[in-house]
Amino acid sequence: MKTLVVYASKGGYSRECAQKIAASLTGGADVVDVKKHAHKTDVASYDTVILGGGILAGRLPGALRRFCLRNATALERKRVGLFICGTDPENHEKVFAANYPA
Repeated sequence: MKTLVVYASKGGYSRECAQKIAASLTGGADVVDVKKHAHKTDVASYDTVILGGGILAGRLPGALRRFCLRNATALERKRVGLFICGTDPENHEKVFAANYPA
């Protein structure tokens, strides 16, 4: 199974989380910085896509939101995992719902 981890990181913590997620997966995963290389990435060639980034003022970075919109059709056909960094545990469900609508 081929897995892609796409992240947006301002200070580096989300990059570190993405790398740890990829390393924990059997067979590993390709890790892509959405701001630098996502335009070169063929989402259709992956079985699973994991998306995530830091939350600032309750929102994911625009580059990650745009990536999701550009690849919405392909993502609908994939197994998708999500992660966020930088929000307190009490608000994580609210932040997920606001940033990753169904």
